[in-house]
Amino acid sequence: MGIRFSKSISLSKLFRVTISKGGFSASVGVPGYRKTISKKGVTTTWTLPRTGLSYRTYARQKAKPNPTIAKGPTLHRIRYFGVLTAVLACALIFWKFHGY
Repeated sequence: MGIRFSKSISLSKLFRVTISKGGFSASVGVPGYRKTISKKGVTTTWTLPRTGLSYRTYARQKAKPNPTIAKGPTLHRIRYFGVLTAVLACALIFWKFHGY
């Protein structure tokens, strides 16, 4: 049994950032529907509020490139951090103008 760490920070009612041992993830959604972007891919979660029932789908990223060929930052890492930065920037702008 391993030790797990996770800290979730709500930026507004719609946006959430989660920090864990495995990295960062950003989520956007409303009660009943949530979309999460992480280094493992995109997760979509549908829930029935107050029932504990949910359905989750995963859209995994393509396989990692051969480490003997790829040296330095790879394209999927650059794309991931670009998307994460854009989501965080939108969340902060939304938060500032709507006063959450």
